[in-house]
Amino acid sequence: MRKLPSGRWQARVLVDGRHVSLGSYAQKADANAALRDALGRQDTGTWVDPREGRITFGTYADEWIAGRHDLAMRTRQDYEDLLRLHLKPAFGTTPLADISVLTVLRWWSRASGPRRARPGPQDLPAAARDPQHRRRGRPHRSQPLPDQGRRRRQQP
Repeated sequence: MRKLPSGRWQARVLVDGRHVSLGSYAQKADANAALRDALGRQDTGTWVDPREGRITFGTYADEWIAGRHDLAMRTRQDYEDLLRLHLKPAFGTTPLADISVLTVLRWWSRASGPRRARPGPQDLPAAARDPQHRRRGRPHRSQPLPDQGRRRRQQP
């Protein structure tokens, strides 16, 4: 952390030997809080370098699909169609860091109009549902939670 000539405080973390800015803050306490948060997320493996968030969804999707050599041909075609027809028109030029759950929900509500075919979340590749894979282990709302579902009747 350092004090800038403007009097604001800049929080920074070290990534691959280089300082990456987390932003500047009017109060030193705010900069400290941002730094603690980033370091905590680095420790848990959930921190994303802000520079990586500048890549657009379209670029990320192209790199993601090109790197998926494990996909069957038909699955690859389906994913490419979903990206081309639904996701890239909506998010193609948007930086990954700007895509939030709210952004996706707003898109989803527009895409679910009465006259159009509505892509289902089960149709989207994992990277399209959550490009940063920030919420691993959190089931989609349409999937039952582990303790939900059919309960077996216990034998007397």
